[in-house]
Amino acid sequence: MSTWKTIFDELPLDGQEVWVRLISVYGELALATYDSFNQSFLLSTTNLTFPAYQVSRWKFYQSAPDADAVAFIEACQFQANSVMSARNKSAVFSLVSNLKGIGTLNGTNFWDIVDKDISYLLPYIPINNTTATVATFKINLFKPTNFKTFTAFVAGDFNVNGLTGGTAKFVNTGVAYSSFPQDNQCFAAFSRTALTGARALFGAVRTTAPLGSVYLAPRTSSNTVAGSCATAATSSFVNTNSVGFFAVNRSNSANFNIVRNTDINNFAVASVPCHNFNIYLHANNLNNTSVADVSAHQITTQIGLNVGLTNNQILDLRECVVNYNTILARNI
Repeated sequence: MSTWKTIFDELPLDGQEVWVRLISVYGELALATYDSFNQSFLLSTTNLTFPAYQVSRWKFYQSAPDADAVAFIEACQFQANSVMSARNKSAVFSLVSNLKGIGTLNGTNFWDIVDKDISYLLPYIPINNTTATVATFKINLFKPTNFKTFTAFVAGDFNVNGLTGGTAKFVNTGVAYSSFPQDNQCFAAFSRTALTGARALFGAVRTTAPLGSVYLAPRTSSNTVAGSCATAATSSFVNTNSVGFFAVNRSNSANFNIVRNTDINNFAVASVPCHNFNIYLHANNLNNTSVADVSAHQITTQIGLNVGLTNNQILDLRECVVNYNTILARNI
């Protein structure tokens, strides 16, 4: 059992999540993240910051900060040459904790079931509450030494709320679609802004054999969400809202899912072999020679997993992303 420690006799490590007792609130416990640079605590429940001198005592919530979260934060700080803000560190610790099955409805441990050399999760984390650049947006949470390539984006596209695409702009994951198992894969993105038309949140489509492609447009001009997942053509269902969590998912050879927030639709379409073109984000890599269906959506998170998910696991993945965006006050 962790024992209470007196402030300034001993302090937590930077980014460590701990229990605190505030001097001004008698008897109330609060979970908070310590920021050593500013000597302050960020409360997880309210996002309020308190200087260390307003805390009477603290004790460990966990034995030590999560090493995977720390590795990602340190990579971001190195690339940005700046210290990450306490709130944003808290968001990273929360996201990693949720991805490990802690605090989500069904407790899915994504961290242990994905191949981190193939899978990616780009949380588009700003270094602080006002500054966002490619330096931190390019970093893969699953493997912080793995950077993605951004083409044609400009400074104004990087925002604390996410990344905005546009004409000729795309992110090359550097991962061939054929790297993902034909019958086990899931791709997702959180779209924060509304648009219509053939605008892909992500895609890699080939119109000659092998035809197995991945693609997702949240709201086409005919008011449908259209997607493919190891299929030769897209499937769709009626949708008039392009804001929220969207995914395509396949966990067997017989059918796949298109997801819009908590609405999981199943399509009985058999899988076909996947081509070897790289997956693009914010656009569709069409036939490996052109960038099509470029999306001007503002996107907060991009995900590609080399495992197919159950319905409950899909809902957990959405919960991870929503919780993360909420801590960052992205007003989703």
